[in-house]
Amino acid sequence: MKKILNYITILLAVTGLTSCLDEDPIFNPDDSTNIIEIKSGGGAIQSPVTAPNPVYINTFVSDLQEAIVPVTISYSGAGTAPKDITVNIAIDPEVLGSYNAWYNESEDPKNEEEDHDRYIMLPEAVYEIPTTTVTIPAGQREVILNVKVNPSLLDFDNEYALPFKIVESNYGVVSGNFNTAVVAVGLKNPWDGVYTNTYSGSLGSGTNEIELVTTGPYSVKMIPGLIGVYSNEWFMNVDPNTNKVTIEMNTLLPVATDPSSYYDPETKTFYLKWTSNGGGRTFEQTLVRKAD
Repeated sequence: MKKILNYITILLAVTGLTSCLDEDPIFNPDDSTNIIEIKSGGGAIQSPVTAPNPVYINTFVSDLQEAIVPVTISYSGAGTAPKDITVNIAIDPEVLGSYNAWYNESEDPKNEEEDHDRYIMLPEAVYEIPTTTVTIPAGQREVILNVKVNPSLLDFDNEYALPFKIVESNYGVVSGNFNTAVVAVGLKNPWDGVYTNTYSGSLGSGTNEIELVTTGPYSVKMIPGLIGVYSNEWFMNVDPNTNKVTIEMNTLLPVATDPSSYYDPETKTFYLKWTSNGGGRTFEQTLVRKAD
């Protein structure tokens, strides 16, 4: 009798499962509501998920007089736009204020000074927006608003940004999370980029890929750090007149750069010879810039 009851229980469970599988799924992407959002602000996103707005970083060489920052407005979800969708956009200082307020309260390692805003508004003389009304065409998913900027009018002392906000749309639902974005526009010097780093010396030898990131008009910082292996902060200064190079560090002092160290602008290559710990550790490096 017990075996019969167990068999009936199993049969009912299997029958019920089959019935559930025959029904429509609980979530059907085709039935989801499309939203209007700022999909991209040109460069790579550089903000943590806890930030109130996504931040997109755009950097340009300092002598460039005209550059384009593409801001993408998207009809996100199932399918394409069923008709032309008109979207109104605004430059909203409150969006930037919201991000800076969060930044001042956060533990972002870049925020070394109390109440130091991360970004200031990009001056009006530096940028040109062709329109504040864009149209996502029927059958498409997005439209790109090309913002023209003049990097040569900026400086290395500040970090600039344009705060965008979707004001309204004639169709779809404006996103509550991605209706705003901070589009940062900054400068990079001519040595900023990705390099193949070949090193030798008292810490061994090898080859890896590193990044030199702008820290000033004539200085860069190596990422990830010392010889591309260690976390020790490592900086390089370039004399724009002679292409001579000097190395700086905050640890393993004192550091001395051999006078033979220089940058070859023709091959975009650094040739470095230097020491740390007062000559206790020796280094030779060749950094060859990779194609952009």
